[in-house]
Amino acid sequence: MRFIDQFHRRPKDVIQVTKDDDVKIALQEMGWLETIEKKRSLTPFGSLFATYSRHPTHWIMIAHFAGAADPSENGYLLVGFPRSDYSSRTQTERSFDMSLRRA
Repeated sequence: MRFIDQFHRRPKDVIQVTKDDDVKIALQEMGWLETIEKKRSLTPFGSLFATYSRHPTHWIMIAHFAGAADPSENGYLLVGFPRSDYSSRTQTERSFDMSLRRA
């Protein structure tokens, strides 16, 4: 079973993934790992955000944080918002809000 299949099994849940290895597995399954890593190589510090809107049950927000003095503050974050409960606009606003709180 693929890691990303948990989203299909939990279509009404907000799902947050914070372990770097798990986020990388999900990104690989979505076909995005290489793209994110390429963009990160161009901007090695700061926050990088992307939204994956092709998943059938969730709006998926991906974040990568780098360059923090405390290494525990660096890494990946993936959050899936159920399409049934969140519009595209709401998801975009939540992503922006999360970026402001993290900065």
